[in-house]
Amino acid sequence: DDLINILTYLRDDFRINPRGRREMITEIGIVAGDIWHFLDQHKEVTLSELVRGIDKPRDNILMSLGWLAREGHVILQHTEDDYVISLRKNV
Repeated sequence: DDLINILTYLRDDFRINPRGRREMITEIGIVAGDIWHFLDQHKEVTLSELVRGIDKPRDNILMSLGWLAREGHVILQHTEDDYVISLRKNV
């Protein structure tokens, strides 16, 4: 639910404030790269571990993770109280 709320907010914010779009898109790309490298090193982690392991705001991590998931670069699996995340092989 948090991820959907963040992505909805981001989409709506872009319509209202196109000037900030480039800056946010750049930040999402940078954090997506951080996530990619973290997962490459750790293979499979929970969302909680990812947020603790990357020194970026949680909202930015969620936006970047959503982008990576939408592009098919990561696999998200819901557990009882968290998500397990890994890189998709052969993208």
